[in-house]
Amino acid sequence: MNLFINRSSSRSLILLISLLLTVCLSAAAQESAFNKALSLYETDDFAKAARTFDRIHSNRALLFAGKSYYNLGDYATAKDRLLKVQERDDSQLYGEAGYTLSLIHIKNADFNDALSQLRALKKMKAYTALSIDSKQLYNNILNYLNFEQRLEIMKKSQRDSLLYDLSRTAMGRVDYEDAQVLFTRMKKSVDNIASAQIDSLSRLLEDKSAYAALKERTKVEPLLGRSYNIGIGLPAFSENQREYQIARGLYQGAMLAAEQFNADHETQINFFFQNTGTKADSAQQALEAFKRLDVDAVIGPLFSKQARTMAHVADQFQKPIIAPLANAQGIAEKGGFIYQVNPTFKVHGKVMARFADELLENNKTAVLAQNNTVGELSAEAFRSETKKLGGMVSDYFVENMGPDGYQLSTYVRYITEKTDTSAVSAIYAPFAGSNAPTLIDLLLRQLNTLESNIPVLGLPEWSNVNIDAENLANRNIYFTESFYTKPSNYKIDRFKAAYRQRFDETPNRFAMIGYDTGSFLFRALDEVANPDLLQEQLPEAPLYEGIITDIHFDGGNINQELMVFKITPNGVRLVSN
Repeated sequence: MNLFINRSSSRSLILLISLLLTVCLSAAAQESAFNKALSLYETDDFAKAARTFDRIHSNRALLFAGKSYYNLGDYATAKDRLLKVQERDDSQLYGEAGYTLSLIHIKNADFNDALSQLRALKKMKAYTALSIDSKQLYNNILNYLNFEQRLEIMKKSQRDSLLYDLSRTAMGRVDYEDAQVLFTRMKKSVDNIASAQIDSLSRLLEDKSAYAALKERTKVEPLLGRSYNIGIGLPAFSENQREYQIARGLYQGAMLAAEQFNADHETQINFFFQNTGTKADSAQQALEAFKRLDVDAVIGPLFSKQARTMAHVADQFQKPIIAPLANAQGIAEKGGFIYQVNPTFKVHGKVMARFADELLENNKTAVLAQNNTVGELSAEAFRSETKKLGGMVSDYFVENMGPDGYQLSTYVRYITEKTDTSAVSAIYAPFAGSNAPTLIDLLLRQLNTLESNIPVLGLPEWSNVNIDAENLANRNIYFTESFYTKPSNYKIDRFKAAYRQRFDETPNRFAMIGYDTGSFLFRALDEVANPDLLQEQLPEAPLYEGIITDIHFDGGNINQELMVFKITPNGVRLVSN
């Protein structure tokens, strides 16, 4: 037996042992580095975790690097890492990578790719937990999609099972006619779906009333991994400008509403701010930025001028724009994408006409208004609504009353000096514009001089004028108002406390308006789950009773809710809302 090893063999053995030691030490170092990175990942330090995983050359590290970048919102880099895992590995790591990829597809609204990933993953029965999670997410997506999204996926996919699932889960979640379209398309395209399954869907569509009952109890569901992205479009003012507190209040009020929503829901609201400026073109630029950000809705802008600009390009944006303060006519149109929380002056006229119909035993009224002002719009709407209600506007004077109201006395005398059979029961005087205080004072003085106690109805301007006590004697004066905080209202007290705790300051009325606007929008989002259905929901949303305003679009795009107040010697009193 040869007990000696030659020198060459000895060197080879030493090199082999050295190499094995190096590999072992390297593997140990890699494992140690991975554990440190995993610790960072588990404590939500995703930025450091991502950098550390990137320095480790293993499929596990690639997977967790992808997961880290996903949590950082860097979806492009995450996708790059996860696709590399799928290229190299066909085990559970492949499935884990695929699940995170499906979440990225959901974030990007690529529902077809997400369903394709999950369809394969839910078949990986060897990995039970992964298979169950993938099946749940697959079904979650199907229960979230609207009609247009389902139809788009059907156009791209040729998988029979997916086409069937898209049609099956649409039942009760889309309108009857849309369900028929999806079913017909699926039936023409599939070869490997059992006829019994197709027949069961066909029977669902045979009875329109039964389908309507199914729709009442079937909901679109929120989708895991999706958030609601809300644009806030307001002008940025410096702190010494008067409008600064208006914009700040609106923003912080809406933010508080979002934070309260997020505390109670898994699907979160994210805000994206854009400065609309004070010029028309800056408002359009803000809307273009929101379109690139793919926001689901916009709160803003602040002024009617910017809202009108946005209205001109809203059809290109195709997302709801909720204007909290803009009340000019001609901004929002039924079926459009602009919504006005602050009612227009035509709505003021319409609401006052309804109030008059309830108030007056004989709904016979006169109208006095200054022409070429918003009061003229209110007067027209008042007359039109009164006629619809079966009442009568016997005298309609919308004229140039002059800056000092010199024409007014002629009309007032004509109205009041009628016989009992032709006398009116009230005067609607929607005075507005620079001479409104003068006209209000002259009207009341003239009525007192003529010893007429006829009730007077008006716009919010009536509350801004100091009316002498003698002019209030024995006279009922009513006006409409958009925003009002009821004293001793527990909801207001609760809001003020939450606002002070969050922002360390007392809220102004604009903070309340922002809060109501946001709360109304977020309630609608919660109802539809899928923000692409928001445009259908807002016009039909039920009455929202807020802390400073009520909101109900009543099938249109302009809020129809106003409050009516009575002016008394002791101040104003709410009489109708």
